Amino acid sequence: MNQKIVNLLERIIGAIISILIILRRVPIIGVVAYFIFKFIGVEIPISARIGKNVKLVHWANG
Repeated sequence: MNQKIVNLLERIIGAIISILIILRRVPIIGVVAYFIFKFIGVEIPISARIGKNVKLVHWANG
């Protein structure tokens, strides 16, 4: 795949994940965001506080 396309997709996915992290703190929507993370293999408890520039290293548990 073209490197420019890969970089663009990484930025888009990163932006979506950043939005989901922010939305985790909103009632009802936060639960939906939590389960979206669970679906893609990332478990972030709703009670967890996330700082700026968080990096999710991989999409699998472990």
